[in-house]
Amino acid sequence: MASLTETAYYTRKVLKYGTISLLVFLILRLIFSLSVGYWKKTHPAPPPAPTACFGKIPAIKFPDKGTNPPFYPRLETIENKLPQYANVANVYFMPRQTINLFSQERSRTWAKQLGFSGEPEKTDEYNYFYKTEGLPYTSLKTNIITKNFSLFYDYQNDFTLAGTKNAPGENQAISEAKNFLQKAESLSADLAVGTQKVLFFKFSPPNLERVDPALASAEADFALVNFYRKNLEDLKIVSPDPLKSLVSVLISGSPEKQKRIIEVNFTHFPIDESHVCSYPLKTTDQAWQELKNNQAFLANFGQNYDGQVVIRNIYLAYFDPPEETNYLQPVFVFEGDRDFVAYVPALTNEITE
Repeated sequence: MASLTETAYYTRKVLKYGTISLLVFLILRLIFSLSVGYWKKTHPAPPPAPTACFGKIPAIKFPDKGTNPPFYPRLETIENKLPQYANVANVYFMPRQTINLFSQERSRTWAKQLGFSGEPEKTDEYNYFYKTEGLPYTSLKTNIITKNFSLFYDYQNDFTLAGTKNAPGENQAISEAKNFLQKAESLSADLAVGTQKVLFFKFSPPNLERVDPALASAEADFALVNFYRKNLEDLKIVSPDPLKSLVSVLISGSPEKQKRIIEVNFTHFPIDESHVCSYPLKTTDQAWQELKNNQAFLANFGQNYDGQVVIRNIYLAYFDPPEETNYLQPVFVFEGDRDFVAYVPALTNEITE
């Protein structure tokens, strides 16, 4: 029979080696977990193969700006190399609107809500043109199917709006623009939760001159509110013109209600986020080569009159179409010095037609 001294001795041994074993186990487990995490980080699972379930789709139709001027891009990003993306990206379905028996009457009722009670001129089968009496007049053009519209007060012939230096501040301008779009039943969910950017202008009839935001309170006559859709998959949705979105509201500093909202452009086609397919992407090297070959859409050439363009930023985005189409497609965006912005379609050429 073991003595108490022997029992205590072996108990201490068990505790000592048990503790050491537990520590070794915990350390090995930590090393294993870190190793697995590092492996997964450095060897990510390849993305699933593209489904291309819409089949071949039409290539992006960019606005016609004529022939691009010659330019010579030079890469000078922070990393000094092209970013790399997965070889697939999503394409979203954009359902087309349809006409019904009530479209025409609903459009007239809607126009009355905006102050246009007269009979419209029918410019073609689906487009109506309204205008107010008197000069300078306000006009409204609308499509009874898409419900896209443009409103324009002839401010270029109203010299009382020049030199007011009373443009609304950024928050006030955004609030007034949102209120107008709500009244026009046009503040869709993706615009409401998207971003708004405000530009300021000085009115020197008949031209508008950009004003630095820091000087807006002292010099600006007008504020332009640009509405951008919410991001999709953390990707921006970019407009054909980087300085003016497809949905914008121009607001004057006039206290007169009929002269306050002086220009509205609303071009917006719905996106069905539940109807999406994955498609193969070009590599950034391929997109860069297309840019160098002058095969990109120059959204803004900027002040690059010598053609020497320094590219500072490259990223993947979606292109907001200015015309009705069935698909929202990705583009590579190239941003450079002196306001240069260009878009290259991101889907492989074999999958578009």
